[in-house]
Amino acid sequence: MKNFNLKKPRQSNIELLRIVSMLMIILWHINIGFGGDKDLYVFSLGNQINAFTVVGVNCFVLISGFFGIKFKSKTLTGLLLQCLFYSLILSLFCHVLFGSHIDFKMAFLPVSSNVWWFMTVYVMLYLSAPLLNKALDNMTFKELLNVLLSLVIINIWFGYCFKNDNNPSGHSYLQFVLLYAIGKFIAYCKKNTKIDLIPRLCKILLNNSGGAFLVFIILTFVNMFILKSYRYNNPIVICSTLCLFLTFLNLKIRNYQQINQLSATVLVAYLIHEHPLVRPLLSETVKIIHQKNSTINELGIYLVIAISFLLLGFIVEKIRRIIMNPFTNYISNLFNKSSFKTILR
Repeated sequence: MKNFNLKKPRQSNIELLRIVSMLMIILWHINIGFGGDKDLYVFSLGNQINAFTVVGVNCFVLISGFFGIKFKSKTLTGLLLQCLFYSLILSLFCHVLFGSHIDFKMAFLPVSSNVWWFMTVYVMLYLSAPLLNKALDNMTFKELLNVLLSLVIINIWFGYCFKNDNNPSGHSYLQFVLLYAIGKFIAYCKKNTKIDLIPRLCKILLNNSGGAFLVFIILTFVNMFILKSYRYNNPIVICSTLCLFLTFLNLKIRNYQQINQLSATVLVAYLIHEHPLVRPLLSETVKIIHQKNSTINELGIYLVIAISFLLLGFIVEKIRRIIMNPFTNYISNLFNKSSFKTILR
């Protein structure tokens, strides 16, 4: 089984999923800020926000697995410099305006210091992508199934069920490897839909947005009403992630440049709102909103805040790229000319 990744330009259906996933992530973090204890019918607003937004992080990694990460030093350099830029700017901004204390190690080494846990783990995944691709791309269908089963046992049985230290909640490299492998598996199945071993129900979900979305809603309500477990390695959450991904994958929409451009900068919304010096400021703001508004108004305000972070990230990132792209290209070219040639010698 070789080269089953789908090599395509940006697809607006998947780019729209990136945007929706980031909105989910921001709402998830807003929910953490106030605890979500207002009753809406029987269940709290916080519980409902958790149930519908917990899939956001998993979706991002699943997308990477579906299309495959092609390691490029320029891309990695740009990603690291992007994190460094926002770490320094946000640290300085919060220090000047709010008197926040600057941790210089975290400010100058944000990825290594785990300023944003997602970025730290994603860089680990990115660095190991050539190895993962080499292994997964050369497996037969049955071998890939066996690998997925092994990863499920490691992440769900040992991790979720028994809270093993390697992956008790899904905030780990092992979780990302599982999702990456699932993405690869979906890409293979989409390219080889006539495989007899794929159950009929799975084939329907693989090719039907409506069916996949219906299962996503059912699983979300099962988690909300029964389990109320919002760890990323919860099997219900992983299955919900898969169904939401298939919902957008099978959408037939035109290629919208506006969606693609906004999607390319959504990561910045995460870097801004989840910076450790911004996080407590956002939390205090959310608590005030929570105290002074009805449930419906409160949820509406949170959506406005989430969309505002997306738009802010889009504007700031456009400016940053104009300023930093020449420097990023220089560093990348320097890295290519020196490091790799030295290694090859």
